[in-house]
Amino acid sequence: MDKHVLISDFNLKIKIFHTLMSIQYLVESYGKKIMFFSWPVDIKELSKESNYYNIINKMDLVDGCVENFMKENNINKHEDGFHYGSEAHERLYNEYLSSHIKKFLNI
Repeated sequence: MDKHVLISDFNLKIKIFHTLMSIQYLVESYGKKIMFFSWPVDIKELSKESNYYNIINKMDLVDGCVENFMKENNINKHEDGFHYGSEAHERLYNEYLSSHIKKFLNI
């Protein structure tokens, strides 16, 4: 069995934005805030290709993506080749997400 999932252009380039918009709407309906971040691709860049940038740009969305951060900082995957270990996740939080979360929460 293949170890990779094939994603259609519709799911990657259109449906993802509809999902984000639905979640954003639900959260706002309850008077809450939400911050999004992407693991595999830079959603903001993808939104430009799919003409969703003006909508996505109004959301609290962390710039870039986790995969790029990990590659740029030479953070290697676990020995299974698919996942990151505890130290990698700690660096991800401390060096990438923490500052965005603090800004989001105004702390």
